Amino acid sequence: MTLLDWTNLLLRWLHLFSGILWIGQTWLFMWLDRRLEDATENPGGELYMVHSGGFYVVEKRPGLASMPKTLHWFKWEAALTWATGLLLLVVVYYMGGLLQEADAELSQGAAIAIGLLLLPVAWIVYDTLWRFVPTPVATPVCFALIVALAWALGHVFSARAAYIHVGAALGTTSYNYIVKYIKPDPDKAPRVYDTVNDVVTALKTKQIDGLVTDFPSMGYITNVQVPGSKNTS
Repeated sequence: MTLLDWTNLLLRWLHLFSGILWIGQTWLFMWLDRRLEDATENPGGELYMVHSGGFYVVEKRPGLASMPKTLHWFKWEAALTWATGLLLLVVVYYMGGLLQEADAELSQGAAIAIGLLLLPVAWIVYDTLWRFVPTPVATPVCFALIVALAWALGHVFSARAAYIHVGAALGTTSYNYIVKYIKPDPDKAPRVYDTVNDVVTALKTKQIDGLVTDFPSMGYITNVQVPGSKNTS
């Protein structure tokens, strides 16, 4: 095996492992939210769990009077998943010759430029959509845009490359959503919010919006590990 082959293999397993951690903790917090008492009406709501020979007591609060010494917000799972996915895109498609069909008219450089430009554009469109469009409308629009993106990329890349680039766009939007909306603001975190209900409502909406990209992203993360899916159309 060549160095490129070993790099490919290492990135694949890192991408899969970190993706499981990232999406898994997202669904864990959704489960917690459904079972904890409402944080606005009852900030002291608790949940009791048992696992690995120990008991865990989870409490949800809409704000903190002071910043704790250590605050866990699961940043590295998301960062590692996105970074390894981007590197896989480069190693497997941009360097591995799988980006385009043999008879493609578009140059390799132009195809790579389209693939890289897609990522920031996808985030800008997604963020704008969910900031200014009501959720009942934004959800079907978001789905339609994903379908349209898959159709358009199918005319630029090979079938598998188009499929994976849709996943890269979803992963990029998910990661940027975490960085922009979930990462604690050091200027706000030490204080109890004056408008607790507004903050909780906004974060809850954003958490639901994130599932639009989180759930299908897991399919793309696992699909890239399956050799037999090379000819996916």
